[in-house]
Amino acid sequence: MLSLVCAAILQTATQAPFSRPVAVPELNRLAMTPKIDGKIDPDEWDPLTSSDNVKTFLEWEPGMLYLAAKLPLNQDLVFSLDREADGWLIGNDNLEIRVSLKDGKPVITARGLNGTGTEGPHWFETPGWAKAATISASFETGAWTFELALQDPGVSLLPGNPSAMGVRIDTLPTDNPPTEAFLPRAMTKIFNVFDRAAGLPEGLTWKPEIKFRSIVPGDTFRMRNTFQGNNDLKIRRIEMRTEGDARDFTTSQGNPFPEFDRKNRAYVDYVTKMEKGLRNGWFVQRSTATTADGISAIMQSCFRSAPLLDFDMPREIINTKPEKRVLRFSILLRSNSINRLDGVLVIVPPNGWRVMRGSDRSFIIPTPRAVSRKTFELEIPAKATGVFPITFRADIGGKMLEGTEWLNIVDAG
Repeated sequence: MLSLVCAAILQTATQAPFSRPVAVPELNRLAMTPKIDGKIDPDEWDPLTSSDNVKTFLEWEPGMLYLAAKLPLNQDLVFSLDREADGWLIGNDNLEIRVSLKDGKPVITARGLNGTGTEGPHWFETPGWAKAATISASFETGAWTFELALQDPGVSLLPGNPSAMGVRIDTLPTDNPPTEAFLPRAMTKIFNVFDRAAGLPEGLTWKPEIKFRSIVPGDTFRMRNTFQGNNDLKIRRIEMRTEGDARDFTTSQGNPFPEFDRKNRAYVDYVTKMEKGLRNGWFVQRSTATTADGISAIMQSCFRSAPLLDFDMPREIINTKPEKRVLRFSILLRSNSINRLDGVLVIVPPNGWRVMRGSDRSFIIPTPRAVSRKTFELEIPAKATGVFPITFRADIGGKMLEGTEWLNIVDAG
């Protein structure tokens, strides 16, 4: 009798939603910036999972996650994120994103899971994720495709640097109700990286050397492939190019593979001018080394087509107040240029807010790739709660740059 009860419990557990681990063939995820237009183009997306009728994709860049899927029309996609990769139901770093179709348009809903309380895990609302997200979809017979950009709405939950996190992808019938908070989920640990390699022959190691990954179009991108091995590996040739949109704006080259030196090292440089016109975003440089018997090893490194200037507002969570108030903040202006930058900073507050000081001010960044810190003051309305966008604009010699940062105001009560 006991064995029958145990078997019944085991069967129930295996049939529970989210209980089966998700198979992810490639655990190392590259930094790549897709175009959010509802169409999955060649070299644009890094595949995550694949089945007979569902294909999913996942990429990242600092402060962003990108998710895409092709699935049947009657299905929703549920993306689960465990930021610290310490297990679902543990901590308050768990996020669920559900992507649905409503009236022919893609819609996302988000909720966070807090497992720290003594009363047990519970869901909490996180409307800021939908507010900060960008999504687009396309349709074909019996299926739909979406592309989703998730921007961190001021809560510091998305990766800012290479790191690990737990994820899973599920599809559910559109009419399935939301699941209960106490149900566990089997997560898959993945790694957000800037470099990865596949198919390296035994005895060969590879390390890229990239001083600057963010390059302004018109400037030059340089990287060195450093190999450790020996000539017995019989590596004959190496081909180097960039993937996706960047192929038309950068150099492709092929070289005989050099001999290893007495310290068993070999170096291959990739140098290209990044032509103007390439859109801003993260792209991938791809090197393919081929041995005498035709076996190929693929090495990929991420680089960024960057604007002249980035806006970086330090994350800060603020408690709501019953009265209006004026608070001081800072914004970091990060130059990606090899030249001096002179400009004017304009700050556009959320609706109903006022900039009291710090807008329409000139700035100078005299040295290449330096950072300038500017302070400003905002008048925050009484009882303001939620996430609010602050737009920063910089006029640099008539060229207007713009970025949006998010301020998170919480009700501590």
